[in-house]
Amino acid sequence: MFWYVACLVVTAALTAAALVAAGYTLVEPLAVLALAAAGAAAERGNVRLSKTTEQSISLLPTLVAAVLFGPLAAAFVNGASMLGDPELYSGRDPARAPRLKWATYTCTRFIGGAITGLAAVATLDVVSSDFGGLVAASLVGAAVGELLDLMFIGITAAVRGYPMREITNIFTPLVLLSAPVYAPVVSLLAYAYIEVSPWTLALLTSNVAALTPSTKSSARALSPSIVTARRRRR
Repeated sequence: MFWYVACLVVTAALTAAALVAAGYTLVEPLAVLALAAAGAAAERGNVRLSKTTEQSISLLPTLVAAVLFGPLAAAFVNGASMLGDPELYSGRDPARAPRLKWATYTCTRFIGGAITGLAAVATLDVVSSDFGGLVAASLVGAAVGELLDLMFIGITAAVRGYPMREITNIFTPLVLLSAPVYAPVVSLLAYAYIEVSPWTLALLTSNVAALTPSTKSSARALSPSIVTARRRRR
């Protein structure tokens, strides 16, 4: 497991370096920090789906960052959301490894956020309509983000020797539903940020805990010691 985490750390570092080399920066750093705080707050508001499954809406701030500020901002916001994982600050449990879990999913989220941001930027370049581009980028970004998250579930589950059937049965419907739910919310927030005022992001950062987590934003694989933010084996 440690080699797997080490590979993720190296991959995340190379991803960050590649984005910087490609000219991407953290534009509007205060707005990006606000979105990162919203993502962490959303992570603390997990809702239990079943005995072993939880969900949050932490992907929503990541999508806003991807559409407005690009892949580096999306990677930062997605990775920083793991700072809100409640288990990171809980009492030490010898049966768990919360720091290892944090390192694992901070890296997978950083990588996933970067790819989600690249997909959003590519979509914005293709669609000529301003608002239409925001809607399309939000939809594509949500779909890519969810699929990547599901992919990382599978990889981590395979590393931990956890069966995939339960994961697929629970999360596939949520993946299919989440993109059309997130897209209008993200596109409206992004449009308001551009056309009305940057302060409209306060609608997200101040009310993220009240947004209904009716669809899955992201998920992680269960294991006896590496507990996930969405999936948790007791």
